[in-house]
Amino acid sequence: MDNKHLEEQAENYLKSQLSRFNFHTTKPSFDKGGSDLILVKDPFEIQTKILIVQSKGRTVSKDSTSVVIPSEYVKDNFVLFIYTIDSTKKELLFLFFPTDIRRWNLNNKNEYRISFNINTIKEERYQEKIFDQAKAKLLQQLLFNSPVKPFTTLIIDGLFLEKAILEAITFYKDLYTDKELIIPTLPEVIKNILLQYNRFKTENNTVKVLYIRSKVDFNPSYPIHVNSENQFFLENKIRVNIFKQETDNIIAFDVMEEMDKLVDTNNIILVADDLTYEPKLIELENQGIKLIVVRTAKDDGTSMFIKSKWGDVNYPLAASLGLKPGEI
Repeated sequence: MDNKHLEEQAENYLKSQLSRFNFHTTKPSFDKGGSDLILVKDPFEIQTKILIVQSKGRTVSKDSTSVVIPSEYVKDNFVLFIYTIDSTKKELLFLFFPTDIRRWNLNNKNEYRISFNINTIKEERYQEKIFDQAKAKLLQQLLFNSPVKPFTTLIIDGLFLEKAILEAITFYKDLYTDKELIIPTLPEVIKNILLQYNRFKTENNTVKVLYIRSKVDFNPSYPIHVNSENQFFLENKIRVNIFKQETDNIIAFDVMEEMDKLVDTNNIILVADDLTYEPKLIELENQGIKLIVVRTAKDDGTSMFIKSKWGDVNYPLAASLGLKPGEI
């Protein structure tokens, strides 16, 4: 069986079984730390508990097959599901907790490895790992006991940010004719947006930034240094990871698609201002998902009408240009 098809089949089977036991799952927008899926305790809480789920699919026969997991993945909030299918189309799903995986052989690449075949999975040590109601209760307990982490996701509409920076440069050049403005880097702009509008500033928090720009609207004179570092730290050891995407579609469509994946996040900051976003923002608000929208303050008839909390993009942009608080 084609491996990609098998992995998709395994993940779909896993999602159906988790749904059967009333677990909430979401597909992360990127694979980090082995996160094929995210298990969420309550998707509509301001702060929720999550488990990192990795899914593996294997065709089993008399020949041996194996699964390898990097040791750095195996945190206390990590679980592994192995889906197997044989020549008769019999399907099984095995659940391995962190304590189980740490008993596997550790190779010289610092990876945990387990090998099995159609005969060994019939042994008691495998049969007791089959995902059923009893295992679902244990998984629920692990999820309930996992620590609450206030994650933040910042999504940036690159076209909007480009226009906003150009307008800010024009405005402040006219206002301060003798002042030399700084052309900021993307991390600098992101830093100032987060300092202004991130609600969760607890130590060791992680911020995921999705920066989406258009291939079609690409501007060589883009007023921001995009090709800079992809990770930096704020105060209190807050780590910021930047993921840059280019799209052939209208940017808003890609942004809204990413927002649909963010049930695992409890603090969404959207940097955008386009009427296209109105229905999606209203939908999320009606679901109880709280957002902060960073947009323009002017009302010229083209700005969004939303119920979400919002902040003016001008303040962090002015700080990124090198202006002091008294000059903004």
